[in-house]
Amino acid sequence: MSIALWPLIGRDSLVRAFRPGERSSNEAPFRTLRKHHWSTSGVRITPREAGRAAGRVTVFSTLNLEAARLARLDEARAATRVAKAAAVLESGSEFAELQQLLSSLSGEIVGAVLEGVFPADAPVALWGALRALAVDTKRLWAVQASRTSLPEVVAGRISDVGPSSVTLRLQDGQDLAIPRWLARAVYREEVGDCLAVVTDRIEESSALAYAIAAFDLDAPPPKFSPFGRAAAVRDLTKADERLLSGRPAPLQVLVPVTIGT
Repeated sequence: MSIALWPLIGRDSLVRAFRPGERSSNEAPFRTLRKHHWSTSGVRITPREAGRAAGRVTVFSTLNLEAARLARLDEARAATRVAKAAAVLESGSEFAELQQLLSSLSGEIVGAVLEGVFPADAPVALWGALRALAVDTKRLWAVQASRTSLPEVVAGRISDVGPSSVTLRLQDGQDLAIPRWLARAVYREEVGDCLAVVTDRIEESSALAYAIAAFDLDAPPPKFSPFGRAAAVRDLTKADERLLSGRPAPLQVLVPVTIGT
């Protein structure tokens, strides 16, 4: 099992890392990050609907989360350095391939991917592109961790789910209890889901923790199912039609029969 952080985030996640508790729709925090070169400008995606452009979405490398965090802690030089590393990823071939793939998909699928969800009806090629980018992100994260005070990051797979918490089985075999609402925020609250938790010490008796979606680099892409969509289904796709076509199995009805008296 090789767990990596989900390699893409949206601007909302970036703002929350820089200004925890502030409304993610506020423009000022992002403008501050960009003004001081503490984040990249992101990569623009133009989703498609019925073959036509349907708005624009900006995606960012997950490394921007660390740049924003370092900026929040007044470590300006380190924040700039990590943001430059994120810019290297966003200008690379893996990101370009991912941009091309996402630009051919609907806004619903692009939105789900930004939230760390791989829709069941997304193409397998998208899974491969995400995996390749996650491998590079993990490598650069390790390089930056050796040069600056990155926070404690633990990652694992959910092994048990309770009413108010989930048990995260870490890669070293230890178990860690995580509030279920924290896992739910990144759509990871079922047994088998991969999750990362970042803990940032604030003072002697306080810390800031936030969850990041993660996934297993060795896992195969999710299988297609028209009933496993990340968004509401309004129309059947060609893949749906192929899956649902063909001769149905005969209906069998078992009737109990009493023999004798």
